[in-house]
Amino acid sequence: MTGSSSVWTIQVRMMQRAACENSHNRVVYMRADTLSLPFDDGVFDAVCCLAALHLLPEPMGVLREMVRVLAPLGRIAVLTSYRRESSLARKALALGATICRVQVFDRTTVPAFFAAAGVDRHRPATARDLPIRHGMQAGTGSRA
Repeated sequence: MTGSSSVWTIQVRMMQRAACENSHNRVVYMRADTLSLPFDDGVFDAVCCLAALHLLPEPMGVLREMVRVLAPLGRIAVLTSYRRESSLARKALALGATICRVQVFDRTTVPAFFAAAGVDRHRPATARDLPIRHGMQAGTGSRA
């Protein structure tokens, strides 16, 4: 990600804290370009993006990279915002998203992307599956 030096400082501090508080011999914290992850194809058994996709300038490119590094039979999970169906709510959210420079998806965007990318058994999670609030889009799936 790119940004101002203050954002960089916050990111560095967050990573340093995570490394200190959540260290494990199989965990590595690193900064990388989300559109060109420094990993070979199909190397991760699980890939997730939780409550961050809407903040990225090229979310579909990020999803492509997530699918690229996902191993066969791996699991992928994305939790992101979605806009409501009413015309007035869509317009208000679109305006707010533009002002805040974030992405707001409709309910079909992420599931359709995964289906086109060949991620099998994608199913949107329901409130019964995950403790999510209304207005969040979640899904799980696996790669054949």
